[in-house]
Amino acid sequence: MRSSRMLLLCLSVLVAIAVSRPLGERLLRHPESRSAPGAGQDMPLPTIHRLDADAERRNAAGRRQWIQEMHRTAPGTDWLAIERTNGRTRQERRNQVARTDSRWTELGSRNQAGRMHVAAVPVAGDSLYGGSSRGGVWKGSLDGEGWRPISDNLFGGSHGLAVAGISPEVITSITDNGQVRYSEDGGATWHVPSGIIGEIQASKRVMRDPADPDRVYLMVRVNIDGKVLYRSDDAGRSYVLVLQLDSDVGDFWLDRVVGGDVYVLRYNTLQVSVDQGENWTTLGSLPVSISRVVLSASEAGAPTFYAAAKIGGQWQLYRSVDGGLSWSFRYDIDDFWETLCASIVDADLVAFAGVELWRSTDGGASFLRVNRWWEYYDDPEHMLHADFPGLDCLWIGSREVFYAATDGGLYRSNNSLSSVNNISLFGLGVSQYYSTLTSVNDPNLVAAGSQDQGYQVSTGPAKNRNWDFVQMISGDYGHLTSSDGSHNIVFSVYPGFVLVHTGEPTPAISGMLDFPPGESYSWLPFILADPDDPQAYFFCATHLHRGDWQGGDAVQYSTSDQDFTEAGGSYLTALGIAPADHQRRIAVTNSGRIWYSRDGG
Repeated sequence: MRSSRMLLLCLSVLVAIAVSRPLGERLLRHPESRSAPGAGQDMPLPTIHRLDADAERRNAAGRRQWIQEMHRTAPGTDWLAIERTNGRTRQERRNQVARTDSRWTELGSRNQAGRMHVAAVPVAGDSLYGGSSRGGVWKGSLDGEGWRPISDNLFGGSHGLAVAGISPEVITSITDNGQVRYSEDGGATWHVPSGIIGEIQASKRVMRDPADPDRVYLMVRVNIDGKVLYRSDDAGRSYVLVLQLDSDVGDFWLDRVVGGDVYVLRYNTLQVSVDQGENWTTLGSLPVSISRVVLSASEAGAPTFYAAAKIGGQWQLYRSVDGGLSWSFRYDIDDFWETLCASIVDADLVAFAGVELWRSTDGGASFLRVNRWWEYYDDPEHMLHADFPGLDCLWIGSREVFYAATDGGLYRSNNSLSSVNNISLFGLGVSQYYSTLTSVNDPNLVAAGSQDQGYQVSTGPAKNRNWDFVQMISGDYGHLTSSDGSHNIVFSVYPGFVLVHTGEPTPAISGMLDFPPGESYSWLPFILADPDDPQAYFFCATHLHRGDWQGGDAVQYSTSDQDFTEAGGSYLTALGIAPADHQRRIAVTNSGRIWYSRDGG
């Protein structure tokens, strides 16, 4: 919900893409649709892993290119740095008016949680903090009741959390792209901690030391000098440098029960400090040369360490059972989003995740899925959603509790991931929306294209200022458009076909239309409904195409003679039609060239 303010761009997108095969081969019956509008409709897979093993990497590159094209800058200009500066400026303004009334009211969704990254508990262990992709920080009970946003004044998302201090609690939130902020007033205002030298480019991890309620460790990459480890002794308000890694390859770990010693995997060598980073002792080394690494460990053992190391293009799991002195290979990892977590109480229990969550009970020698991604749709309360940005094992009330962060909210497990419970079915408003369309006939009828939570429609009037939504079909959808602004016929884009939604106020999925053949277009191509024909839409590619929906999955395209690559660029990325004169149109290519037409294109 908090991400719906970024309707066109969601930087943390990991989405589905259609395959070039007969439609029936790329669809799956939607188990949940028995009680949803459009019941009985088929649905595309919500992840891109139905392609080959390399599809994730290829499509991730396509996403990055798509995002880069939307942020064109002069040569040598870093648009991410500009965004960080803009975010800081807006955050300072929000801090100044933090307690004034907002002109915006959030409406939904309150029952379709999107991507979460992390879970953390305060020193008292009596509540739960959750960090989302672009929806900031949320707080609720340990079982996910009473969720409420506490970061309206925090720019960006929250990909790592630590809650230190006692009175007050000090919340530290980090993002993958390097934002580090803290709040000591329950999220009303957020501030930049002091002591960090240089511009932070990326954040790796933040952890509170259980040995001291005011001690926090933070690993970031600053400028081009590689990763550095900082320590805070005032709950995250200020930091001192304790270790320069001189490499971008590294991670750290703390005992999650008693804290104290801090371990750093520095490239492929494990080091430990027993005096809060003042002095370091080398333990052992992984027997391989690595380019990336993720470190975890189980407090059971000496401790028992696990390291996921990227060697060439392959992720491999290594283990040390003697406190990091020697390491052995355990497993080749194929489905990995750099999410790795070991049990606190069982040295042989370790899990990694990517599109699905994989669990080992034999020290990483073998792994089994917790559940297949598609099982979620038949039982969202007890089956994990696809895609895992995070997994945390927390020590709460003298026992371990796992929290799994997915593209469909946050899950809790009290039995070492043998089973899970969805604690985000109500109130955790972190859906991410590419596009929304409110019917001109009824402001309570809203259709939304989400990131990995499907094509959604509202179910009626808002309740307590929030709407409930249902997923009519899974996947990722954008550019919702209709000829007259109603929901009688709505077109939207999935990365692979055009979706047709019909019926107001009883919606249904009525068609999945192929893209124009032999064309080039953006990763999520732009479409616009024809204002003169409710069954037609325009499709932006190297040429402008008009799709005439024939019913069902049938579409007939007519194509403009204009080749939009003539003046540079690869394809059109947007189209506008003048409301007062439909013959007057304007279009733009991915290279920034602007075209106009006075004859209807």
